[in-house]
Amino acid sequence: MKNASETRKLPIEALAGYGDFMKGTINPMPEDAKSIWTAKQTYIAMANLLSAAAELNIDATPMEGFNAAQFNEILGLDKLNLNATVIVPVGYRHAEDDTQHYIKVRKSNEDLFITI
Repeated sequence: MKNASETRKLPIEALAGYGDFMKGTINPMPEDAKSIWTAKQTYIAMANLLSAAAELNIDATPMEGFNAAQFNEILGLDKLNLNATVIVPVGYRHAEDDTQHYIKVRKSNEDLFITI
Protein backbone atom coordinates (compact mmCIF):
# COMPACT_ATOMS: atom_id res chain seq x y z
CA MET A 1 0.00 0.00 0.00
CA LYS A 2 2.91 2.31 0.77
CA ASN A 3 4.37 1.71 -2.70
CA ALA A 4 1.02 2.43 -4.39
CA SER A 5 0.57 5.55 -2.26
CA GLU A 6 4.03 6.89 -3.12
CA THR A 7 3.84 5.92 -6.82
CA ARG A 8 0.41 7.47 -7.33
CA LYS A 9 1.11 10.39 -5.01
CA LEU A 10 -1.99 9.61 -2.97
CA PRO A 11 -2.41 9.73 0.77
CA ILE A 12 -2.21 6.19 2.11
CA GLU A 13 -5.60 6.72 3.75
CA ALA A 14 -7.16 6.98 0.27
CA LEU A 15 -6.15 3.35 -0.32
CA ALA A 16 -7.43 2.03 3.00
CA GLY A 17 -10.59 0.48 1.53
CA TYR A 18 -8.60 -1.41 -1.10
CA GLY A 19 -6.00 -2.44 1.47
CA ASP A 20 -8.64 -3.68 3.86
CA PHE A 21 -10.32 -5.62 1.06
CA MET A 22 -7.06 -7.30 0.02
CA LYS A 23 -6.03 -8.09 3.60
CA GLY A 24 -9.52 -9.38 4.38
CA THR A 25 -9.50 -11.60 1.29
CA ILE A 26 -5.94 -12.94 1.20
CA ASN A 27 -4.82 -13.07 4.85
CA PRO A 28 -7.62 -15.38 6.08
CA MET A 29 -6.93 -17.97 3.36
CA PRO A 30 -5.45 -21.26 4.54
CA GLU A 31 -1.78 -21.58 3.55
CA ASP A 32 -2.47 -24.17 0.84
CA ALA A 33 -5.12 -21.91 -0.73
CA LYS A 34 -2.69 -18.97 -0.59
CA SER A 35 -0.05 -21.06 -2.34
CA ILE A 36 -2.47 -22.00 -5.10
CA TRP A 37 -3.66 -18.40 -5.47
CA THR A 38 -0.14 -16.97 -5.62
CA ALA A 39 0.99 -19.65 -8.07
CA LYS A 40 -1.87 -18.68 -10.38
CA GLN A 41 -0.88 -15.02 -10.12
CA THR A 42 2.49 -15.87 -11.69
CA TYR A 43 0.67 -16.72 -14.91
CA ILE A 44 -0.48 -13.10 -15.23
CA ALA A 45 3.13 -11.92 -15.09
CA MET A 46 4.17 -14.73 -17.42
CA ALA A 47 1.57 -13.69 -20.00
CA ASN A 48 2.97 -10.16 -19.97
CA LEU A 49 6.52 -11.50 -20.32
CA LEU A 50 5.53 -13.67 -23.28
CA SER A 51 3.71 -10.78 -24.98
CA ALA A 52 6.64 -8.42 -24.50
CA ALA A 53 9.12 -11.02 -25.76
CA ALA A 54 6.97 -11.71 -28.84
CA GLU A 55 6.75 -7.98 -29.57
CA LEU A 56 10.56 -7.78 -29.43
CA ASN A 57 11.05 -10.97 -31.50
CA ILE A 58 12.71 -12.69 -28.55
CA ASP A 59 12.12 -16.40 -28.04
CA ALA A 60 10.44 -17.40 -24.79
CA THR A 61 9.04 -20.78 -23.78
CA PRO A 62 6.85 -21.25 -20.69
CA MET A 63 7.57 -24.49 -18.88
CA GLU A 64 6.07 -26.55 -16.08
CA GLY A 65 7.05 -30.04 -15.04
CA PHE A 66 10.43 -29.00 -13.66
CA ASN A 67 11.81 -29.89 -10.25
CA ALA A 68 10.62 -26.82 -8.33
CA ALA A 69 12.28 -27.88 -5.07
CA GLN A 70 15.64 -28.12 -6.82
CA PHE A 71 15.13 -24.74 -8.52
CA ASN A 72 14.20 -23.22 -5.16
CA GLU A 73 17.35 -24.62 -3.58
CA ILE A 74 19.73 -23.67 -6.41
CA LEU A 75 18.38 -20.13 -6.69
CA GLY A 76 18.01 -19.69 -2.93
CA LEU A 77 14.28 -19.10 -3.27
CA ASP A 78 13.53 -21.38 -0.33
CA LYS A 79 15.60 -19.10 1.94
CA LEU A 80 13.42 -16.18 0.83
CA ASN A 81 10.20 -18.13 1.46
CA LEU A 82 9.55 -18.17 -2.29
CA ASN A 83 8.62 -21.05 -4.58
CA ALA A 84 9.11 -21.46 -8.33
CA THR A 85 5.84 -22.30 -10.07
CA VAL A 86 6.67 -21.76 -13.74
CA ILE A 87 9.87 -20.99 -15.63
CA VAL A 88 10.37 -19.12 -18.88
CA PRO A 89 13.69 -19.42 -20.69
CA VAL A 90 14.20 -16.23 -22.72
CA GLY A 91 16.70 -15.59 -25.49
CA TYR A 92 17.48 -16.09 -29.13
CA ARG A 93 17.67 -19.39 -30.94
CA HIS A 94 20.99 -20.38 -32.45
CA ALA A 95 21.19 -19.65 -36.17
CA GLU A 96 22.39 -23.22 -36.83
CA ASP A 97 19.57 -24.90 -34.87
CA ASP A 98 17.88 -27.08 -37.48
CA THR A 99 14.83 -27.68 -35.26
CA GLN A 100 13.73 -24.07 -35.67
CA HIS A 101 12.71 -24.91 -39.24
CA TYR A 102 10.60 -27.95 -38.34
CA ILE A 103 6.93 -27.71 -39.18
CA LYS A 104 4.94 -26.97 -36.02
CA VAL A 105 2.80 -29.86 -34.79
CA ARG A 106 -0.60 -28.66 -33.61
CA LYS A 107 -3.98 -30.28 -33.07
CA SER A 108 -6.66 -29.36 -35.56
CA ASN A 109 -9.35 -26.90 -34.46
CA GLU A 110 -11.85 -29.77 -34.56
CA ASP A 111 -9.76 -31.82 -32.11
CA LEU A 112 -8.87 -28.88 -29.89
CA PHE A 113 -12.17 -27.04 -29.47
CA ILE A 114 -15.71 -28.04 -28.67
CA THR A 115 -18.82 -26.00 -29.40
CA ILE A 116 -21.04 -25.42 -26.40
